[in-house]
Amino acid sequence: MDSPEKYAPLAASAFCMLIGLWILVSTWKAYLTNQQSLRWPTAAGVITISQEAQRAGNVSDQMRHETQRASSEQEYATDTIAQIAYTYTVQGKEYTGWTLGSFVAMNVTQALLEKYPKGKAVQVSYNPDNPQQCVVEPTGAANMMSVLLGTSVGIVFFVLAAVPVVYVFAPTMFEGWLKMAQGLVGYKAK
Repeated sequence: MDSPEKYAPLAASAFCMLIGLWILVSTWKAYLTNQQSLRWPTAAGVITISQEAQRAGNVSDQMRHETQRASSEQEYATDTIAQIAYTYTVQGKEYTGWTLGSFVAMNVTQALLEKYPKGKAVQVSYNPDNPQQCVVEPTGAANMMSVLLGTSVGIVFFVLAAVPVVYVFAPTMFEGWLKMAQGLVGYKAK
């Protein structure tokens, strides 16, 4: 009987494979939802909150103060985001949304606050199967860099985690892959 130590790395590999699959599925689900939002029905909405807010996970106030004091001549990027909420009604039920759309630029806080002041009327696209899922700007233009990065990371996680699994359960197949890879790079075993 095989020892449990032999299979312990397999548990870690299987976990990493699941993470890789989760990253792939999440990335493509977000991309497809973004594309589908172009065909969603719309409802009239109103901006109810339009303000700057602290970004989650920012540097502590003390560290920020020390950094600014150490070099007051340098200009630092803000760590605020636009917090914008809106209400809309679908079939007599009122909903609140927070999603504006997909934005490639990160420093759009001021532009968004100017574009969406409190009280402004907006058209809200909502998922007819789940009206709580909504967006104000259904561009369908997901940040392709995010899609490519998420897909790449998911594939790398999955493939690297699969190698130990294949090695343990199908060593002859693994040896065949290894010989094929060595042949591709011109490596000759001694």
